[in-house]
Amino acid sequence: LPVIHALLETGDDAMKEIALRVRAGEATDEEIAQLVAFTHSHNGIDYTTKKMYNLANSCLSLIDKKGSDPAIAESLHKYAQFVVGREL
Repeated sequence: LPVIHALLETGDDAMKEIALRVRAGEATDEEIAQLVAFTHSHNGIDYTTKKMYNLANSCLSLIDKKGSDPAIAESLHKYAQFVVGREL
């Protein structure tokens, strides 16, 4: 998602070609580094992080509104917080 966002925002054909090479497993280490830097510089990571938090919050709100079993709701909350909060 981060790379897709950066590509859609810029329309950069050269980076699109590199992204396709990465997907095909044919990119060099230098090309991968270029694509990562491009993604960071065009807010791909920030966009995706915000999207992730928004979706997690929507899911947690839905769990709360549905009146789930409290133990299950608590487990789902903890799981979502773990997934969203982990560092890769």
